[in-house]
Amino acid sequence: MSNGSRRFGEALAAPILLLIFCTLVVGLRGTSAFGQDEPIAAAEQQAAESRSMLDRIVSEIGAPSLTPQILNDKRAALDATKSATLSILPRLKTAIAELETRRRQLGPPPAQGAAEPETLVAERRALSDLLGRYSAAEKQLTLLAIEADQLSARIARLQRDVFLQRIFESSRSILNPRLWTDGAQAWSLVFERVNALISAWYVEARQKVSPPGLSVVLLAIGGLFVVGIILAGVLARKFEPAIRAETPTNFHRLWRPLWLLVITLLVFAFVMLVMIAMLEVTGIATPRFREFITAGFNFFVNFIVLTTFGHAILSPNWSQWRLPPLDDLSARRLNQLMIAGAFVLALDELSLSFVQLLFLPFVFSVGQSAILTVAMIVILAASLFVLQANRSGEAAESQKSRNRRFYFTWVARWRQVVWVLIAISGLALMFGYVALGHFIVFQIVNTFLLVFIFYILHHLVDEIVATSTQPGSVVGSFLRRKLSLSERAVERVGVVFGAGADLAIILIGVPIIFLQWTINWIDFHGWISRAWLGFEFAGAKIYPSTLVFALLVLLLGIVVTNVITRWIDMRVLMRTHLDKGVRESVRKGVSYTGILLACVIALTSAGVEFSSIAIIAGALGVGIGFGLQSIVNNFVSGLILLAERPVKVGDWIIVGAGEGIVKRINVRSTEIDTFDRATIIVPNSSLISEPVMNRTHGDTTGKGVIDVVVRTESDPEQVRDILLHCAQSHAGVAREPAPMVQLAGFSEFGLKFQLHFFVDDSLTAVPTASDLRIAIVKTFRSRGVELALGLPDLLAPATSRAERSRKKPT
Repeated sequence: MSNGSRRFGEALAAPILLLIFCTLVVGLRGTSAFGQDEPIAAAEQQAAESRSMLDRIVSEIGAPSLTPQILNDKRAALDATKSATLSILPRLKTAIAELETRRRQLGPPPAQGAAEPETLVAERRALSDLLGRYSAAEKQLTLLAIEADQLSARIARLQRDVFLQRIFESSRSILNPRLWTDGAQAWSLVFERVNALISAWYVEARQKVSPPGLSVVLLAIGGLFVVGIILAGVLARKFEPAIRAETPTNFHRLWRPLWLLVITLLVFAFVMLVMIAMLEVTGIATPRFREFITAGFNFFVNFIVLTTFGHAILSPNWSQWRLPPLDDLSARRLNQLMIAGAFVLALDELSLSFVQLLFLPFVFSVGQSAILTVAMIVILAASLFVLQANRSGEAAESQKSRNRRFYFTWVARWRQVVWVLIAISGLALMFGYVALGHFIVFQIVNTFLLVFIFYILHHLVDEIVATSTQPGSVVGSFLRRKLSLSERAVERVGVVFGAGADLAIILIGVPIIFLQWTINWIDFHGWISRAWLGFEFAGAKIYPSTLVFALLVLLLGIVVTNVITRWIDMRVLMRTHLDKGVRESVRKGVSYTGILLACVIALTSAGVEFSSIAIIAGALGVGIGFGLQSIVNNFVSGLILLAERPVKVGDWIIVGAGEGIVKRINVRSTEIDTFDRATIIVPNSSLISEPVMNRTHGDTTGKGVIDVVVRTESDPEQVRDILLHCAQSHAGVAREPAPMVQLAGFSEFGLKFQLHFFVDDSLTAVPTASDLRIAIVKTFRSRGVELALGLPDLLAPATSRAERSRKKPT
């Protein structure tokens, strides 16, 4: 892109962003509620719908048979109803406030007997009627939301009772042989009902598709599943780094398990959608057969996904890709145990689906849960023994030279906790609490799987931040070159991004993990909804949704202000060739004005009344009188510096703490860069109220003086001419005022000359003086002029020289 096109784009960016900003604020704020019936009509309609929903749920939860799924659905419906009810309240409150304002503008009714125009009477009556409708709707919706809360709490108690009853329901102990015999006999019933389901489906399917066509459909479904497996493997090999790489990076080792997990899930989700679409198109997908096919499909997908994820973490065949510190033998054993665990976990999900689909008896469910729980306990115990026998020191030593990092080292510290939970589960099985033992063991496995995923995500984000902020990366080059950020600023950007990602992982992961241990998702959703739709604080109703919207408006306003400021600087100020200090003052003025307007617009969008702001300003005035006067003084002094410009950016000033170049004038203080690369931070009020030497206030011209002492027998005119010639020959010495040489004094050591010269930029006086001294020494040597000895004595203060002369021996 050419410079002209780029500048044209920058010129258009500012007004376009400003237009978008204003449109967004106006559009989201909406129009006034006064004079419109949409809010009240929506409120009354929602009140009627909410009342109908609450009455229906009250009648339904009185039924004798309530399953956890039914209760969960009722709570979800209540939560949606409450959210819809509360979402209308802010609009009603805004409309009521505007109606009250309009009524105050009309003034009080006239005294009895006084005349009033009919238009005002009619408007006052309409306002009173409309205000009454709005207030009644607000009270009704508030009461409905409270009633929904109470009903939801009642259903939550029922859910807990049903859950605890199911978990702590006593059955036969695993030591009782009848548990196994009854469970084995139930398998014959499973085969009978599966056969009956398939037969019924086949009879119905033959009426729509011929037997050869039906065979083709079934073969196509099987082939589709095989194609899914092949496609997942091809994509995994296509987009992941070479598996046999000798030195993979930590990023690639962390990315590989998640990539394989995502690829496998996406591919089989696509296969599932195609399979269902194929059944629907052919018309052979009865509801029960579709559930049967889905259950079997989920079994295979769960098994494949879990084994793929575990194999990628352990990498039994390629130790360089292994994430935990395991030796090869331990990695292979754990991989075999993880395959067995994946099979048991997928089979448990399949058996649960079959119990609901085939209406199997309770004895089958108990027996199947007992078998799978015992199998999972054996797998967990064997895994703990493998971890205990692992030679992690050898694994770490073998990989030390490869600059790699090991993960999941914290798992070993949780072995005692897992042993305790396994023991509790085993005791529960022996005392006949099969559901409790099953719940504990399988929640251990599910929790660890989720923790593994979020743990890998956490470290993957760290690696992405570390890689992206390197100078050679695309992101690192953009941050350093385009945004002109320092190394420390880039590091801080990475820290902020990493902290934000960790916060997001915690906010997403913790509810999902808690959900595994009986905490219902509806509870989380209800908490979030209550917080989002408003809560009481100090007698006031606070709406986080409004606060978030106001914050977004403020951030957008700041972005627009920065874009406009940069556009003014590049398109206007740079072309006027103004002084750097003037440009900085204009930029600061535009920036402060834009941020102030953004704050006002954000407060307005949040519904803050300026009467409240006046009260806050009065409180701030009291605070300023007691403790904030220093901050306000510095702020006002900064504005004076930007307006009056006694000190501006780029000036060379001398203050009590030192001297240097003004780098930045901030709201509270001014930064001065010294010549030894230090920074002096001076309060703005000090630059206004205290003496400050500004070497470049009105003129950047600087002056330098060079002292030269030659022997007494030297020709003064020759020395003068040499000094003038050296000064006039230097390109950095100004021609006007012209350089000048003075014979400054006499001494027993020689003649003292002073060369006075001027430079256009005072910052170049020191290097110019150094160049002149070198030229003077070379010229003196070529012309036979000798410098005198005792120069430090001559340059010392007169009192010091007199004292030393009195101490000389006679």
